[in-house]
Amino acid sequence: MSGPHRVVLHPCHPWGVRDSLAKVPGVEVISPPDLESLTESLEDPRSEILVSFIWTDECLSLGLRWIQSISSGCDSYPWETLAEAGIRLTSGRGANAPAVAEHAFALLLAMTRRVGKSVRYGDRGIWRQAMCHELTGATLGILGLGAVGEEIAWRAKAWGMEVIGTKRHPDSYEGSASEVFGPEGTVEVFRRSDAVINALPFGRGAPPQVGAEELEALGDGWFVNVGRGSTVDTEALLEALDSGELRGAGLDVTYPEPPGEDSPLWTHHKVVLTPHLGGFSPQYADRLAEIFAVNLQAFRGEGEWVNVVV
Repeated sequence: MSGPHRVVLHPCHPWGVRDSLAKVPGVEVISPPDLESLTESLEDPRSEILVSFIWTDECLSLGLRWIQSISSGCDSYPWETLAEAGIRLTSGRGANAPAVAEHAFALLLAMTRRVGKSVRYGDRGIWRQAMCHELTGATLGILGLGAVGEEIAWRAKAWGMEVIGTKRHPDSYEGSASEVFGPEGTVEVFRRSDAVINALPFGRGAPPQVGAEELEALGDGWFVNVGRGSTVDTEALLEALDSGELRGAGLDVTYPEPPGEDSPLWTHHKVVLTPHLGGFSPQYADRLAEIFAVNLQAFRGEGEWVNVVV
C-alpha cells in the first residue's frame, strides 16, 4: 500500500500507548473514543491493523489483517475465528516483563519482611514486632522461565538466591537458573524451594498446574502468583494456607478475577493481594511500540514476526 499504515487503537488501552505507537515510522494511529467509533474506524478498508488490549466482537472486520495485542496474554481472543479469517495475532509478550518481575519481589518481600501484616496491624493502631526472613541464601523456584520468569531469575540471583525452575522445553534454556526442569518436574521444584513464583501463562483447556500436591511439597514456604489465576487451584491454595503449612501467598492474579465478594482471599491474614497491576509501568508503552515496530516490518514482508499467537 502507498502512504502510512492505518493503525486502529482500541479505546481500552494503557496510558502512553498511543503516543509511543505514533512515534513508529510509517503509521497513522487512529484512536476512536468508544466502541461505536471503533466499529466505524474498522469499517474503513484502509484499517488493516488493530492494536488492542482486549477482544470485543466489534473488532472483527473484513479488512482486518493483523491484531497486535497490548497484553502478553491473549486469553480473550477467538483464536480459531481469527485463523479462519486469515488474521494474524501477535502478543505483547516481554513488554511488561521487568515490571512484573519487580512486582513479584514486592509481593514476596511483603511476606518475608512482614510488610503486609505490619500494614494491617498499623491500620488498627497496633505496633507489633516479629521475626522476619532473608532471601539471601534461599532457594527460589520459578514456574515458567519465559520473558517474565527470566527477569525474575537474574534479579533473584543478584540477591544471592539459588534459582531453579520449569520451562516447557528445558533443553533450550540459557539463563540465570542453575537447574531447569520440564513441566513434569513441577513438584520437585516446589519440594526444593523456600519460595515459588508462578509466572506461567494461560493454557487453554489445561487444568491448574499448581494444586494440593505442589503446595504440600512447598511445605512452610511462600507462594507468589504473577502468571495467570487459572493456573492455580484456589481451593487447594486456601486449604494450604489454613492448614498452617504455607507461610503466605502473594497474589497479583486470581481465579476468578477479581475474587468473589465472599472470597476469603480479600481478608486472609496470610495473603497479600494486589489487583493485577504487576505490568503497570510508564516504560511499558515504549517496549510495546518496539515489538509493534518489529512486527510491522514482518507485516510489510521485510522481516520475521515475533510473539506470534495465531
